[in-house]
Amino acid sequence: MTEHLLGIHCSYLDGQFLADGNCALASDGELVFAIAEERVSRIKYDGRFQAGLAYLLRRKGLQASDIAAIAVSTFGLENPPTASETDAVERVIRDALPGFRGEIRLMGSHHEAHAYSALALAGVTDALVAVIDNEDSLLAPRTSKVVGFNAVERTSYFLWRGNTLELVARDHAGPGHVGYGKAYSKLTRYLGFGNYHASGKTMGLAAFGDPARFGELTLFERCENPETRMRNSADGVQDVIDWFTQQECPLPEPRGDKPLRRIDADIAAWIQTELEQSVEHRMQGLCAQHKPVTAALAGGVALNSVMNAALRRNLPVSDVFVPPSPGDAGLSIGALAWLIHQRHGSLPDWTPQIALGGHYSNEEISDVLQAHNGIRWEACDDPAASAAEAIAAGAIIGWHQGASEFGPRSLGQRSILANPGSPWGHVTLNGAVKHREWFRPFAPAVTHEAISTYFDDPRGSPFMMQTSGVTRAGRTRIPAATHVDDSARLQSVSAQASPDFHRLLTHLGEATGTPVSLNTSFNDNGEPIVETPADSLASFLRMDWIDTLFVGNWRVRRS
Repeated sequence: MTEHLLGIHCSYLDGQFLADGNCALASDGELVFAIAEERVSRIKYDGRFQAGLAYLLRRKGLQASDIAAIAVSTFGLENPPTASETDAVERVIRDALPGFRGEIRLMGSHHEAHAYSALALAGVTDALVAVIDNEDSLLAPRTSKVVGFNAVERTSYFLWRGNTLELVARDHAGPGHVGYGKAYSKLTRYLGFGNYHASGKTMGLAAFGDPARFGELTLFERCENPETRMRNSADGVQDVIDWFTQQECPLPEPRGDKPLRRIDADIAAWIQTELEQSVEHRMQGLCAQHKPVTAALAGGVALNSVMNAALRRNLPVSDVFVPPSPGDAGLSIGALAWLIHQRHGSLPDWTPQIALGGHYSNEEISDVLQAHNGIRWEACDDPAASAAEAIAAGAIIGWHQGASEFGPRSLGQRSILANPGSPWGHVTLNGAVKHREWFRPFAPAVTHEAISTYFDDPRGSPFMMQTSGVTRAGRTRIPAATHVDDSARLQSVSAQASPDFHRLLTHLGEATGTPVSLNTSFNDNGEPIVETPADSLASFLRMDWIDTLFVGNWRVRRS
């Protein structure tokens, strides 16, 4: 009988779901499905898990009684969780799965779940794992309702060696301390970008600024335990203003909803530099001490692809691995890997997969299309060739193929694609299609075989988790995908991992001489990435700058 095991992440605290719920399924030890709650509920950053879990079971044809055991990762609980915390989480899980009679195991350490989420996909036996984010499991009994005012996980370093995960360092863990994720989040809020979910905007803006404006000012010490004198409070923006004033470097008032100023770009460049240099200094020391073969990154800060690239260039390891979903929205895989390690004594070796979500047959897709007026649709014998022809002719297309991606990046399963050769391509996508800020770059997707023609780092980046310098030939051929600092957050596409998307890029290369496409997520600003054919069709009809939708073996146009 097949053993089905579930991993669930739900940020359940004080009776409320917070953010980034997700779930994953392994059958006989193989990772076969993973989905973020937001993809199904259509609520951005949804912290629940119930809709995603029901979707998982439905798409895999399973009942609750088919599940042998469940591992759960959560947020803000004590490490180890108290009996009342464990009981509360278990009740929530069992309420969502009537008929389930198996065991539920609650992970004590949020950061261990992050580490397992990277290691299960990295395929390594010896690694230093850095887990860097905002704040997670409590390290002592809770004394404040605000998680950040307690002793809590913020920055952890683990050594994976001999089939054992060992905590070797922990920074920024004291009550009210500010770690890398919180500091970056505070500056992001000061810049007017909302909360930590918008940290990618700060990273994109940093390329336009000059950190030298702030001279020798440092937030994090370049030492063994790089603590900061800034402290957490209920108002993170005022913290920033007060700290800069104390350093005799006063800032202007936050811009609010006014246009970006030059100093905003300089601040973004400064905090980006602080992050990169401090993390690298810390990891260099740990690498010298423990001599790992490789390194891995997890936690929300591991979404900072510029930092990841700097570590990849400079650390004395064979490579730096970042999983496709390093933040909390990927923790169900970590919980699942931990459960298998606990039950069977060894960590699963899951080849990183591009597509783990819902897959729809052409018959299911045609049922959706038939239910809509206002569209023309036709069978397409070779969607990859037809899509490449449309992109080469200047069209912006929607591309929905195979199972959906697990993680925050569209990787050629649920993507908006365009020609990177137009110098105005990124302007159109930012302003007319995605309705977002002018300075934000778009990722180029390139065939694996052509990486070195267009990018400085020949190793590539299959999950868009590292940036690379763009070569002179690349800057000429793909101007819309080249950021202001001559870099790009590329996606390298192999025929083995992503055959349909690789064929599209190959055909595009035959048509234009450049096997590279602009690739951005198939969603409008503030929306989750599309999951189902119905989602893709609805977004296509709303986003009228998208010319054509390719969904399965169907080509869809507006009437």
